[in-house]
Amino acid sequence: MTRGFAAMLLGVAFASSAAAQERQPGPKYGTIRLGPLYLSVVVQATAGYDTNVYNTPTALGDQSVTVTPSLQAVLPLTRHARLRGTGGIVPQYFSKQASERHTDVFGTALAEVDIGPLTAFGGVGGGRYRQRFSLEIDQRLLRHESNDTFGAKLHVGHRITATASQLSTTYTFDPTVELDGRPVSVALDRDTVIRRIEVSFPLTRKTSLVPSVDLLEDRFLHPQPGLLPRTSSQRYAAALDFSDLAFLNGRVAAGVRHFSAGQGVAPYDGLFLAVNVGMPFIAHTRLLLSSTRDVAYSATQATVPGSPRNTYVNSIHRAEVWLNLPLKMMARPFVGYAEARYLLPSDQAGTTPRLDRALSVGGAVLRRLGDHVSMGVTAQHVTRKSPIDDHQYDGTVYGLTGEVRF
Repeated sequence: MTRGFAAMLLGVAFASSAAAQERQPGPKYGTIRLGPLYLSVVVQATAGYDTNVYNTPTALGDQSVTVTPSLQAVLPLTRHARLRGTGGIVPQYFSKQASERHTDVFGTALAEVDIGPLTAFGGVGGGRYRQRFSLEIDQRLLRHESNDTFGAKLHVGHRITATASQLSTTYTFDPTVELDGRPVSVALDRDTVIRRIEVSFPLTRKTSLVPSVDLLEDRFLHPQPGLLPRTSSQRYAAALDFSDLAFLNGRVAAGVRHFSAGQGVAPYDGLFLAVNVGMPFIAHTRLLLSSTRDVAYSATQATVPGSPRNTYVNSIHRAEVWLNLPLKMMARPFVGYAEARYLLPSDQAGTTPRLDRALSVGGAVLRRLGDHVSMGVTAQHVTRKSPIDDHQYDGTVYGLTGEVRF
């Protein structure tokens, strides 16, 4: 199977190299130009062996293949109007465990119009997924997301902007999948509306300060006795945006997530994080850091009748180093940590809260085949600890990997 995967990956590489012959130099919207359309393309693939397909204490392994092509497109309509789109399709194949085979599909479309100093925007998006999405649920359950957004950005002077927007998202889950004897969809199906106001101020030529306020409202689609059908919460944050020319590249955002009493969940005031930055590291290497921390709704039901909905603080942290080696080789070791810390209602103060943790280590060694293609080997090991019976496991995924990027 791995030989077949290598042949497939080389076929993709040759096809992409042919498409690159049409590439135009340096368009600001994308790296490939087809008439008026600008494109950026990434294809990532892995083929190998998963030692624990179901994330269970007694591991069951199988051969697997995952291919992840994604596309970004920009279509300028006039000097002051454009369409942007992104999309991807992620098939995952298992040789023997046919029930785990699936194909994720997702995409967005956004229109932008400049009206003097104002840029108005609006768009739609959605996706169908079966890949795991949380530390809490091990099943690859089918879920759908659909969203729409609209808003406007006001340009004040050269680099100051003020933006107001609204994002509405509907989440629905497979009603046949249960956790602790209860359908996951009953707890997690919901409509979420996020209204945001943010202002961007320049601090230096390469850095901007972006304070923001998010007002969130969640309306649950399956009313349950004793539980409020709606919850409201807030996020107050400040971000530093770094340009591509700065020592740091990306964004660092931190703030407070607030759930007040009487919202049908445990009251909460705690740290919110959204970090995604890269920076030069030791001896011409590069360090990539990502970190998220926020409150999520749990699919488990409260252990005490009449208690609020279960929530937990979901934290995901990852550090990766890109090393350039001789013979056009590169190494990408990484370490990751995920945590789900469950929040207790006020009437359960003094009780030890549930804490699930997962540690992942691994990396890849690749060789560049030209400017746009790389191939190599990858391995990743994950260990999860939990106070819940049958919720601990170890698993390793290893095999061939490759990437085509334009």
